[in-house]
Amino acid sequence: MSIFLAIQHTYETIEWGLYQGTNQLSYHSISKMVASSKLLPALSDMFAAHNIKLTDILYIATNQGPGPFTTLRVVISTLNGISFAKKTPLVGVDGLAASLEEFDQNNLIP
Repeated sequence: MSIFLAIQHTYETIEWGLYQGTNQLSYHSISKMVASSKLLPALSDMFAAHNIKLTDILYIATNQGPGPFTTLRVVISTLNGISFAKKTPLVGVDGLAASLEEFDQNNLIP
C-alpha cells in the first residue's frame, strides 16, 4: 500500500493530507497558533480514523520553507521525530522551487 503524508504551512495554518498514490484519503488543517500542542494528536486521530499505522506510511513530505520560523520549527521537529522513531523517510520540499515549477508547467513564466 503506497500511503504517504504531505504537510505544508501557510502564514495562518498548517495543512496536511493523507494520500494513497494520487488519491487523497484525508485533508485537515489547524491554526499555526496551536500547532505545538495539537499537530501530533490531530495526526494520530487521522491515522486512527483511517485504520492506518505510522508503519504503513511510505514517506512523509513537508514544506521546508520559506515560512514563519516557529511554524517551520514545530512542523519539521514533529515530523523529524516521527521519521526517526518509525524509520520513515522524511522528504523536504523547497516551497519556492515548487511554486516556480508549478507556474512554469502552467506556462505562467515567460
